[in-house]
Amino acid sequence: RIEGTTNGKWASVVFAVPESVKGKKMRVAVEFDAGSTTLNNYEGAFIDNLEVTTVCEAPACISDAECIPASPDVCKKYSCAKDPNALLFSCKDDVKPGPTCCVSTVAVPQEGFEGGDLKLTSYVADGNSNIAKWQVVPKKYGNGQYELYFGNPSAGNYADGAIAAGAKGSVTLTKSAPLSADVKKNAFLNLKAWFDIEKQFEKFEIRVTVLEAGIKDELVWTNVDKAFFNPDTQLKTPLNLQISLAKYKGLGNLQFSISFDSVDKNKNDQFGGIWLDDISVTEPCQ
Repeated sequence: RIEGTTNGKWASVVFAVPESVKGKKMRVAVEFDAGSTTLNNYEGAFIDNLEVTTVCEAPACISDAECIPASPDVCKKYSCAKDPNALLFSCKDDVKPGPTCCVSTVAVPQEGFEGGDLKLTSYVADGNSNIAKWQVVPKKYGNGQYELYFGNPSAGNYADGAIAAGAKGSVTLTKSAPLSADVKKNAFLNLKAWFDIEKQFEKFEIRVTVLEAGIKDELVWTNVDKAFFNPDTQLKTPLNLQISLAKYKGLGNLQFSISFDSVDKNKNDQFGGIWLDDISVTEPCQ
């Protein structure tokens, strides 16, 4: 008998065949009971790889009860499940949601731009140049096959001599994401970055909007603030940025934008631009 949820994940289940039916013909029946007419807005139950087997040696466990330690953790669910590598049953444990327990979540799934086109993502670009702009390009510094880039990939820089004020542009998350109000969780905007820009003058910024809280384009990270970025050591090197969004937890639907402004057209042909990858918002347990 299985009660509760597997939290949207496959779980291996094993039952010992009763001694009373050994040597006899057996029929296996599977039954599901919702229990009531309320709170039934879930996908349901899925079953796969159902089989009855015999083994020469007893597995490490044949029931969930065998896996419960003498002093169980109230925030863990203990089960007897099949090891996907050894194909044998063994004891496993997983996080069990509850009022005193914490489960890490993802508010904005990681975007690695592997579709090869910004139109296939939840981000939209804007800018003043058709030459140097935010776009998805084949991988140079990130993971996978593609990454997000500001510049002109053909020239290898972000120069646009027709714009005296210099090329600039932004990319914005179009789908808002509510952050959990759970005090046991933190919240971070994560991204991989590579900066090949001038040490001074030019501006890379990340801003947050939460309309329900009256917050509009609030600055959370910029390269011009040395508390966040040191141009003497962090240019032309891979960076894993983790930006705290804890102050916005529980305030409403969060959106963010990432922008770059070259400020003027001087020396823009001497630098490569900005590469970003693996953008996400996570809510790990503290």
